[in-house]
Amino acid sequence: MTQPTSLYNRVIDKPRPIWVKVSVSLFLFALPFAVVYLSGATAEFMTDGKWRFLLLTPSIIVYIWLGSPFLDRHNKEVIRSMRSISAQDDEGFSRLLAEAQYVNPRNEWIAIGIGAIVGLAINSTNDFSSMSILFPVYWTLSMAAMYALLAWIIYLSVASTRTGDALLRQPLHINLFDPTPFEAIGRQGLLLSMMFIGGLTLSLIFSFRWENLAQPLFWVIYLALVLVTLLIFFTSMRPAHRVLVKQKESELSGVRCNLERLGRELMQRMEDKQDAGKVAAEFNALAAYEGRILAARTWPYNTSMLRTLFFSFLVPLGSFLVKTAIDLVLP
Repeated sequence: MTQPTSLYNRVIDKPRPIWVKVSVSLFLFALPFAVVYLSGATAEFMTDGKWRFLLLTPSIIVYIWLGSPFLDRHNKEVIRSMRSISAQDDEGFSRLLAEAQYVNPRNEWIAIGIGAIVGLAINSTNDFSSMSILFPVYWTLSMAAMYALLAWIIYLSVASTRTGDALLRQPLHINLFDPTPFEAIGRQGLLLSMMFIGGLTLSLIFSFRWENLAQPLFWVIYLALVLVTLLIFFTSMRPAHRVLVKQKESELSGVRCNLERLGRELMQRMEDKQDAGKVAAEFNALAAYEGRILAARTWPYNTSMLRTLFFSFLVPLGSFLVKTAIDLVLP
């Protein structure tokens, strides 16, 4: 297994003790309330429900930070699965993996910069003229940090597809009737989709208002996010799908050539009044084998993954109920 080469792996995804994670998370959640208190705006934020907005940026940042090890774990699972069917030796596989996993730090910094600029642009629409300078500075920096981290993640997710493509382009020992090695890719796509839905749910909990339900734009955006989730799920598996389709077509071609040959021989024997039992048995066996090939899955997911993805779409709707409960307890 090669060492992580991306800046993200060295800075964000680096293993840390649980006490560090808890301490940093509590600090990020407490910081906005401390800033509000020092700015003298406690009454304004705590009386009309604005306190939820204070938790938006730290929640997304902590969510991405704590969720990154799960993504890394599934990436390693994909690598192990591909190694199990790779036709290369250990040295060749390690060299291929090192080349595919390399990420240029300059591109990461560019992604971070673009995300920060987007965050600053979105924040520019807020009016903080009635507050002291402390809170606008904090909110501006937190928005820039959140969008920078989001852009960083998006770039690395796109860049990581290069690793999967490289692993799938190498010579592989593929068994169409045993898709287990490829299901790791399906689980990776499912996790990416679930992470996206989790971030959406957090944003709804802390920023959603019930009057939004009456606005057509809200439902258009929600539908678009559902489509993006599906796109993430299937796009991540498309390279594996292409490989399995190619293998399926190759095996079908060989079987059908033999079926055509045996069919001609069978007809000839029947016309000549010869014993055709052996040829007929071979023909029937090949026909059954063709049926098995046709039934073989070429998408690396199973029913359980689809069921999980379907019910995950209900999670954001459940967040509305969570928000209602929060409003009842802390109006």
